Amino acid sequence: MKQSIIKLLNQYIQEVDEAEISEILEQPPKPELGDFAFPCFRLAKVLRKAPQMIASEIAEKIEKPDYLEKIEVQGAYINFFTNKTEYAKTVIENSKKEEFGSST
Repeated sequence: MKQSIIKLLNQYIQEVDEAEISEILEQPPKPELGDFAFPCFRLAKVLRKAPQMIASEIAEKIEKPDYLEKIEVQGAYINFFTNKTEYAKTVIENSKKEEFGSST
């Protein structure tokens, strides 16, 4: 899921590459803040704008894919909430059905 969000952000942010987005993307301290958060502080120096403005501008441009329930901006953070149903479906579809849920 993290890789999908990194690729999504990379489509809308040209100032940093995927490796740097991966380094910046984090898990919020509280679940109500989302599953992943992207702080825009580093982009402020490059874009010469307030981090809060950058977060809002990027979030407005993003076309929400099915694997995300919602995208919210809180201050200088873009918060991503995963669609748990879609995530579970993807995990099951990509697993070996006869071995799903087994343990060694």
